[in-house]
Amino acid sequence: MRKLTYSVVPRKNPADKGAPAKYYATAQARGYSSLEEIAEKISRSTTVTRADVKAVLAALEDETIDLLQNGEIVQLGDLGTFRASISSKGAEVAEEYNVSMIKGVKVIFRPSKKISDAMQTASFERVAPKKDAEEATEDEGGGMGV
Repeated sequence: MRKLTYSVVPRKNPADKGAPAKYYATAQARGYSSLEEIAEKISRSTTVTRADVKAVLAALEDETIDLLQNGEIVQLGDLGTFRASISSKGAEVAEEYNVSMIKGVKVIFRPSKKISDAMQTASFERVAPKKDAEEATEDEGGGMGV
């Protein structure tokens, strides 16, 4: 059965720096999947070659960037939508506002209902925090071999 891994970490209350830390769950990734690995998995479950899948995914990436830079919302079926979000400094009146007040742009992803529903039924497995896991492995003399 698939499980999301999490660890428990202390976090201070930013509104009350003197308060003792409380412990919260934080997601722990098991690793990364590259475009190459995803293309290989898709090719095994379809009649499309890995090279063709990789070409389509690369084109999707390029098209998504172009659409976002054009101010469009990109809806990818049952995956979800991507949209640009701007953060900026404020101006007292609209006439004083200029483009130099824009501090940055980020991409917001909103998962589809299908993905959101699937995540609501996820099961969990507690693991050691990353730093603790790395130190334990180094203490055992095994290193972090892959």
